[in-house]
Amino acid sequence: MADVHRLTVRLASATFTLLQQFCKERECTMSDACEAATLAYLTPRPDGMPSEALGARVEDLHQKVDALLRLVETLVPTPQQEPERPPIASYDDLYPPGGATPALPDVQAADALPALPPPRGWRRWFLKEV
Repeated sequence: MADVHRLTVRLASATFTLLQQFCKERECTMSDACEAATLAYLTPRPDGMPSEALGARVEDLHQKVDALLRLVETLVPTPQQEPERPPIASYDDLYPPGGATPALPDVQAADALPALPPPRGWRRWFLKEV
C-alpha cells in the first residue's frame, strides 16, 4: 500500500462548494480530487509553466486589470495640485492681547439664612456645638 499522509487545508466557502460539486459530478472523494489537482499543478512542464491553462488565466487577469486601471484613470482625473489648506489660527488670534476678560453682571448680596433651632433628641449628642 502506498504511503499516505494527512493534509489539513483551509478553503474559502466558494472554493469548498466548487470542490463538492466537482466530486459529485465525477463521483470521487475530495482527497482524490485534491491529490489529482496538486499533481497536475506541481508536475514540471518542458516549457517551465506549471499548466497551460494557468498561464492563460494569469495573462487574461493581467489584461483585465490593465483595462480596469485605464478606465479608472479616465473616470477619476489625477489632481494637478493640492487644494489650498485653511490657515491655522495662532495663539494671538485665539486670545487677543490685553487680557480682556468678560465683565461680570452686578449681583446684590443675598439675604442671610435663618438660624436653625438646636437639634432635639439623640442628635445633639453627635453634633458639634459651635
